[in-house]
Parts: sequence; structure tokens; C-alpha cells
Amino acid sequence: MSSHKSRGAAHVVLTAILVNALVTITKAVGWLISLSPSMLAEVIHSLADTVNQSLVYMGIKIYKKGPPENFQWIMGRQDVYGI
Repeated sequence: MSSHKSRGAAHVVLTAILVNALVTITKAVGWLISLSPSMLAEVIHSLADTVNQSLVYMGIKIYKKGPPENFQWIMGRQDVYGI
């Protein structure tokens, strides 16, 4: 991935993290008001989305750093074959 594309991807993921965090907070306030079990499930789901996007962002940052000096092969092309 080129530097320009990974910078754009990081920006998109950071935006998603911010929006998901705001959605999580909004749903948490709704749950505190209603104490609805389904709203609590939505809060947990939105929190999971936020954590997922954070992991994606960490992956982008690790990819941009490149492979460690003693493991140059680790970030090469990986082919996965299925049946």
C-alpha cells in the first residue's frame, strides 16, 4: 500500500473510530435513561465496533512501519488457498 493510500485509510479509520465512539456514548445515555436490555445490547455492539476499528487502525500503523529488520519475509505476500 502506498504512503498516500495508507494515510487516507488511516484517516477513514480514525473517522470511523470517532463516529462509533459518539454512537456508543449516545446509545449508553439512551440505555441509562430507559434501562432497556435491548439498548444495552446496542451499546455493547457499538463498543465492539469501536474496538474493531481501533484494531484496524493499529494494523495500519504496524503495516506503515514495515517489517522488522530480522524478519523481512514476515510482511510479504501471503497466498491462502481454500478447498
